Amino acid sequence: MNEWYRFREFEATNERQVDRVKDFLDRNELVLSDDVELFVTASDDGEIVACGGISGKILKCVAVTPRLRGKRFVLKVIDELLEVAKRRGQEELFLFSTPKNQEYFEAKGFSLIEKSKDEAILMENSNNLQKYKESLMRYKKPGDNIGSIVYCDLNIEKFDKNWVYKAKERCDFLHIFLVNSNDKNNQEKCQYIKDVLKSYDEIKIHGNSEYLISKATFPTYFIKDKEHIQALHAELDLKIFKTHIAPALNITHRFIDRNGDIGEIYSNEMERIFSESLTTPPIKVVKI
Repeated sequence: MNEWYRFREFEATNERQVDRVKDFLDRNELVLSDDVELFVTASDDGEIVACGGISGKILKCVAVTPRLRGKRFVLKVIDELLEVAKRRGQEELFLFSTPKNQEYFEAKGFSLIEKSKDEAILMENSNNLQKYKESLMRYKKPGDNIGSIVYCDLNIEKFDKNWVYKAKERCDFLHIFLVNSNDKNNQEKCQYIKDVLKSYDEIKIHGNSEYLISKATFPTYFIKDKEHIQALHAELDLKIFKTHIAPALNITHRFIDRNGDIGEIYSNEMERIFSESLTTPPIKVVKI
């Protein structure tokens, strides 16, 4: 094995190189994320020994061959990804990984946001979470009955204003969050809902945020048990909401559609996590 490794970067449109990354990930029991826009690989005598990718603001598909693990080689991969991201004007980044890699990423300036079942972590290399919470606090309302609704990839044609009105009647103020995997449509959806609900002053519409995790952005490449993915996603998303977002807005209730497609796993995790009162007040789940 050489002590010198060749790093290269290429766009996801380079099918031949992407196929090589896929083969490398397959051999390491990992799965290629199809939303990665750019890849970085390290090679030894023409053989890929490490790789990583960038999808929007998220680092994904970071992997190192077994013989280089434990030698902090992953830090070299992160360095390459950070350099590529910087050239692309993306200095504020997120990454999902397993807890065993947390120390490595902290060495590169990332800090933990939240952990899910000791199997998945979300980290960032900026102080944007605190800034986001401070921006939310401008809309904080006093009271014991502050409600919330979260829409994920909302289909405008299925938006039911009457259901929202029912939720609003049960609280003093209502915060509505729109989570979209496609940012391009978010502003348009926000404006549409604002127009529909303009008769209510006690409703605030919040647009997309990296701290509200959609299924589309939650990575699965390092999770072997695919049936477990939904539970991991749900716990991570709901913990962030309860620990960071709800306190910033004094949210006490979360409304969900009893006839919606939230899913049994997500619903059960919500009931469990929101009922806890270890670090932050519980949130009452209300089905309408």
